[in-house]
Amino acid sequence: MNENKEYSELITKYRRGSCNAAEIKRIQELINDPKFLTALEEQWEKGEHVVEQAAIDKERRFQHILLRIEAGEKIKAIPDTRNTGRPRRLWLKMAASIFLCAFAASLYLYLQQASKQTSERRVVNQNSIVVPGRQTAQILFDDGTAVDLEKIIGDTTIVRTSFTVRKTKDGKITYHFPQGQAENKLVYNTIVTPKGGEYKLVLPDGTQVWLNAMTKIRYPINFRAQIREVDLEGEAYFEVTKLMNGGKRIPFIVKTGGQSLEVLGTAFNISSYNQQVVTTLTEGKVKLTYAGAQVGEKFLIPNEQSRYDIKKAVFTKAVVDPFYFMAWKNGNFAFDDASIYEVMEAISRWYDVEIRYHGNLEKVRFSGSISRYENIDKLLKTIALAGGVRFERKERRVEVM
Repeated sequence: MNENKEYSELITKYRRGSCNAAEIKRIQELINDPKFLTALEEQWEKGEHVVEQAAIDKERRFQHILLRIEAGEKIKAIPDTRNTGRPRRLWLKMAASIFLCAFAASLYLYLQQASKQTSERRVVNQNSIVVPGRQTAQILFDDGTAVDLEKIIGDTTIVRTSFTVRKTKDGKITYHFPQGQAENKLVYNTIVTPKGGEYKLVLPDGTQVWLNAMTKIRYPINFRAQIREVDLEGEAYFEVTKLMNGGKRIPFIVKTGGQSLEVLGTAFNISSYNQQVVTTLTEGKVKLTYAGAQVGEKFLIPNEQSRYDIKKAVFTKAVVDPFYFMAWKNGNFAFDDASIYEVMEAISRWYDVEIRYHGNLEKVRFSGSISRYENIDKLLKTIALAGGVRFERKERRVEVM
């Protein structure tokens, strides 16, 4: 019989209370099958049959259904009548008091022992729901106060003591000073994205910045006429606005992890996680310098990537395909012969999950691309199909084996 058809028939009979002992046993065998659980939940919600109080919410009601199946309870019980010659009907008087009579005591004990483990694995609760990241960030002011940008509607003004901040619909943040206040006063703001967050903003000079998860950018609310500097922790993609002053280009500098990047072009990705600064250039040219390191000035041209080990003060450069290093900005994960550790670190930051490794996985590599907005279980299955690794997810923890 077709799998989906079997599930549908079993669930329909269970809802009607017309399952016999053999069918109840089959349902219990399927209780660990994710496909069956999905079908059960969908089909159950279509009907009007309610065995719990109306005040019980949908999630608790479905949990109760699973526990009843595991215990062998039925709405109505129809024992196997092949040896009786006539059907006998047992009507349910109390939903929590009737168990399947056809099961032996040993099976009942087994089900009682398995019930807790199964319900912990399958019942949906707030901790087990893992969703992709979203547009969310906080803006931190110099006085220590913070505002959640996700909750600010477009064209909203935030009033501060010495200035006001306006966030437009396109994400641009502009600053306005009261009459008589010095507009060249050096005031900094910081925007922070959490695990599972990303954010696009427009700096006061018009430069566009895409922030990846677990990223912090600190910048002055009014750039100097001679130089533009920002501090970065985490990962961001920049499209820098060209500004001139007296016929000279105003430098744009990004400082991160001991590296100072001066923009001589327009577009680049920079990542600073785990003591590694990785810079990938897509357009123009950049100059790199390193504080306290005997590396000297370095330059990158399009399709070149530099890696700087902060702890070892070691610089390397290579030609790469920028696609894999800016895919996150376009809503994708993309890897080219990446280690499983690199892959899982990216997943951990975006889905806000804990990763635990088992065994030696040094030789496990992965190449491919998948949406960052994919269901996490489907994403893990896709990676596992590539071979060499398997996963077990327990709520917000992913075991890698």
